[in-house]
Amino acid sequence: MIERRWAFVCEFYVTHFNFSTTGLLCSLLALAGCVGVAPAPNSASAQEQRPLVVAGLSQDLIFEYLLGDVAARRGDPVTAAQAMARAAILSGNARVTVRAFALAIEVGEFERALELSELLVSITPEDPGALTMRLQALIMLDRGQAVFDALVELIDTMPEKTAVLLKHIVQILGQQADPGRWLGLMQRIATHY
Repeated sequence: MIERRWAFVCEFYVTHFNFSTTGLLCSLLALAGCVGVAPAPNSASAQEQRPLVVAGLSQDLIFEYLLGDVAARRGDPVTAAQAMARAAILSGNARVTVRAFALAIEVGEFERALELSELLVSITPEDPGALTMRLQALIMLDRGQAVFDALVELIDTMPEKTAVLLKHIVQILGQQADPGRWLGLMQRIATHY
């Protein structure tokens, strides 16, 4: 009913007074009692001081995640790895961190991958997947003693799966450029268990 009244009023003003569209809108606003409101002083500076937060996510986090996602989809893994690593640090989210880790490994940024795996271990300390990712980064960095320590920690978290874990680690080490380099480590692990 109200819509018909407004349509009638608009048609009446246009046909009887030859108002332009702007004039019509101004007249309708005046009839409706709407008055222009002056902008609040320093409203722009107040907005700059408050960070934008949408659904609990900061503007920086959203930007970095989207930048990483778009870069990965467009075939720019270096930019994707850098942006996703920043998003992982900002978010503290396990899934974002796993994705950032995978991108860092893909582009050969093994130090960053190690940092991300440490972040994941701090987020999900009981998750063997986080320990495995740290182990993978250490293998890529060719850090023998650290690999041994991480492997012992991983096996200690899942003692019932020691044989499966050792088999998996042997497969990973066998795929490295110089698998013979890891024989000493495997002998130490075998004597340790």
